[in-house]
Amino acid sequence: MSGIEHMERKVTLRRRRPLRYTPITNASIMDEIAILAGREAQNWREQMNALRSSGVPMALQGPVTGLAVNPPPDALSAVTFSASEQALWPATTWTPMTANLQAPAHFELFASGTITTVTSPGTMTLTPRWGTSVSGATLGASNAVTLTASVTAVPWQLYGEVTVRGAGTGTNARVYGTFQFLGKLAAAGNGAADQNLLFGYTAATGDSSGAQGLFMGLTGSTTTPTITVQQIKWGLWN
Repeated sequence: MSGIEHMERKVTLRRRRPLRYTPITNASIMDEIAILAGREAQNWREQMNALRSSGVPMALQGPVTGLAVNPPPDALSAVTFSASEQALWPATTWTPMTANLQAPAHFELFASGTITTVTSPGTMTLTPRWGTSVSGATLGASNAVTLTASVTAVPWQLYGEVTVRGAGTGTNARVYGTFQFLGKLAAAGNGAADQNLLFGYTAATGDSSGAQGLFMGLTGSTTTPTITVQQIKWGLWN
């Protein structure tokens, strides 16, 4: 047998030998990997509910960065004044706060719109409250704003900052808010504001374990004027 034939036979024999390998892990680790892979099939609704109730920070709702809810796509329905306090907008829809909110949390409000009056329009008072109804804790009512008679769609703007300083049940949650109302109420059209009110500045306490919100109360001394919210933005800036 030549040297070349010998080498070819040797290589062929080596190729026929069974491969030998050593496992890189044991059976228990493989079982754990299988368990982790199985988590993909879990119910994500249950996981999200558990995350929400834990108070752990979550992604904001909607596609607009910084907003707690998406703004309304159109003007809200006009509100007719009443001697009884009523909502300027539905708090649960446009200025909500989730249950078990992680504190401290900072919210910012911007709203704007128009007011239309007839003869003897009287006055208007705004009362921000922590909650979703007139029974919410007040954050400090505004002074009464004197309205001008027989004007159509005079503009106004409302700014606010609300901080949930602490969370808890009973009266352990602590909230503080400041607000500014600007209005050009004497005549329609653009121009300098003739009303500039600061209000709020009153600390409130309550229970943050349930869903809350910023309730903006509206009270009029007569029942003829109407107010329309043209836009509203409610941002969570944590």
